[in-house]
Formats: sequence, structure tokens, C-alpha cells
Amino acid sequence: MPLVSTLIRLAAIALAFVLAALPVQASDVRVTIVEHGLYTADVKSEKRSPDGIIDTEIVNLCHYATTTTVPLKTGMHFGFRYRVDGLAAGEGVDLAKMIRFPMIAKPPGAPKPLSTIWRPMVAQAGQLHYIGYGLDLDWELMPGRWSLSIHQSERKLAEMGFDVIAGADAPAASTSESTCFKLSSL
Repeated sequence: MPLVSTLIRLAAIALAFVLAALPVQASDVRVTIVEHGLYTADVKSEKRSPDGIIDTEIVNLCHYATTTTVPLKTGMHFGFRYRVDGLAAGEGVDLAKMIRFPMIAKPPGAPKPLSTIWRPMVAQAGQLHYIGYGLDLDWELMPGRWSLSIHQSERKLAEMGFDVIAGADAPAASTSESTCFKLSSL
């Protein structure tokens, strides 16, 4: 009998090693939203993409108000910070961020009107990441529901909506501790 139980234990250990060596399934990847609202940031660089959108690399991101209501004013930046879970810490995964406008717009220099921005990216598990949008140009001043989401291929992992409202006042700064942090780039 001891031989049988030893063989069963060895088989269980071997199975555990085989399962640990298998690649992580797409369904194992999760995104947890850890903070949302209005932010400030410093612009590191800007580059116009082929779709006419100016992609901005930012540093020194600071959350200053938790809200889903955004005043329709130039200079307002909104979004959310998130963490990728379900993988080993530091492991990269191919994701995409999508920003949906409340209406179709044609940015200056854009080849055609658009209602969404789709940007592929690689995100590391266990680290904080950010998706956001800044109302910096006149054509971006659109009232309505803006949607920001994170995807893995066709699977939506997280989404948050923000209502951009004309005449709304900027909310008071949140009373909690500041969540300003340094980022190399976004």
C-alpha cells in the first residue's frame, strides 16, 4: 500500500509541474480599476497619429478628484488607473485601450471622421497603468458620454464612462491622500 500512495503523490506532483508550465489562458487575464476621476499630468511629448489624434506621452500623473462628471472645459483630463491581474507579477500582456467619443468627430488633419480611438499596448501584470483623455483642443469639446475601456483582443476587460457636461463646475479636490506618482511614459 505505501508504494501506491507514493506513486499517487508523485503523479500529483508531476501534474502540478505540468499545469504550472502551461501558458496563461486569455480568460485568466483580468483588469481591476483602482481609481478614477480627474487628473493632472505633465506632457513629455506629443505625436500626431495617422488617424489625426495627437497621442500624448505624459509624466507626473496626479489624481485630484474622484468623479465621473467632467466639466466641458479645455484642460480637463479624465480617466482611470488600473492593474492587470491573473499573470505573474511583471509579465507583459498584449492589450488595447479604446476611447469612444459621444459623437463622430473629424480632428484637423484626420483622413476621415471617427468615433473611437484604438491603441494597442503591452501592460505588465501587477503594476498600475492609466487610460485617460484630455480635452485640450477645440474639436474635443464634445458634451455627452465618453467611454474608456481596456481590451484583450475582442474581450473587454474594463470600462468606465464619463459624462462631459457644459456648465459643470470642476469638483473640489478629493479629501483622501494624494495619489500622485511618477511614470516613465504613457
